[in-house]
Amino acid sequence: MNQLINTVSSAGYNSEVWIGLYNQINWRWSDGYTGNGAGYRNWKTAANQPDFDSADQFFVSIGSDGQWWDDYSFVKHPFICYRETVRKQVVRLMMKLEDSSVDLNDPAVKADLLKQFQDRLKDNGLSDVTLKWREQPDGKVFHKNQKKN
Repeated sequence: MNQLINTVSSAGYNSEVWIGLYNQINWRWSDGYTGNGAGYRNWKTAANQPDFDSADQFFVSIGSDGQWWDDYSFVKHPFICYRETVRKQVVRLMMKLEDSSVDLNDPAVKADLLKQFQDRLKDNGLSDVTLKWREQPDGKVFHKNQKKN
């Protein structure tokens, strides 16, 4: 929280700013983050926040004291953007098929596998991950291991 306040102060702001938390039934972060720490809140409880004073208070502002309140969408505040560095990582998979008739290089099978991986990552708090297959020069993603004699 101190880092956030220092960042805002060093940019020359000493009033409210938007912090990227918004409400659509439940409070959530605009970058989609749902992992560790995503549930942290620092509401201005002395002012009964969030108070949902009107039907248009769906966004969150932070003041110089570091406390939060729900605010109107039409109010113009500076805002804070944060995005971690995109990191490319290659993962090799070895899969053992129970049904040898399944063609892992079939576009529908590859799409289904990617969706399953994406869903599993999302379940573990990683909702902003892009997955794609790396095709080999022959156009295939998967190759059967050749048994060595």
